[in-house]
Amino acid sequence: MMKVMLKARGLWSVIKHGTDDKQEDQMALEVLLREVPAEYQSTLGRKKTVKLAWESLEKMRFRDDRVKKARVCGREYEALNAGRRSKTRLQATVSELGALGKKMDDEEVVGKYLRAAPKRLEPVVVSMETLLETSELTIEDVTGRLRAYEDSLVPSARKRRRKATSSYSGRRRRTLTIFAPHHREDSAGGVASRDGEAAAPSSEKTEEAAPFAGDLVKSP
Repeated sequence: MMKVMLKARGLWSVIKHGTDDKQEDQMALEVLLREVPAEYQSTLGRKKTVKLAWESLEKMRFRDDRVKKARVCGREYEALNAGRRSKTRLQATVSELGALGKKMDDEEVVGKYLRAAPKRLEPVVVSMETLLETSELTIEDVTGRLRAYEDSLVPSARKRRRKATSSYSGRRRRTLTIFAPHHREDSAGGVASRDGEAAAPSSEKTEEAAPFAGDLVKSP
């Protein structure tokens, strides 16, 4: 908006290149001061020319942008959690913070990385903090140890899943066996029906053949 107002009044060149015309200089400075935040007005109003005020304003804006970016990067840094991709993100964030003027040593970054590790990696984190000199560790060292421990958890998880599946299958088979219809022989040698009633004996009695009538007549 300020640029539009200055151009409309023919004063934009005064801002960029300066002028020997005091009236034009003051008119341009008036427009500039109306459009900047109140906290900038006192500092810019003390400049000798509007060109110097404009250059100072650009530096202030650049500094503010750096501060804002540093705050954003700082929030991203604090929000990082250790994981497969976090090392790259952490290093990128640290590099960006360094470019914005916030230097961080390796020990601070490693400490952050360890604090951000997930709960499941707590045993190896405690081991590193207790047994190792963390000030001598690098991000690569920490990442390698965390990854090795995380990989060791995978077979254990698979075993637990297989055990749970096997246990469920065994219970299911027992349940099906209990409720499935089955047959049993009764004490008489028959087979029990599904209703529990004994069926006819499986063996049949052989009937004795009646004597032939002619065999009863004695020969003379």
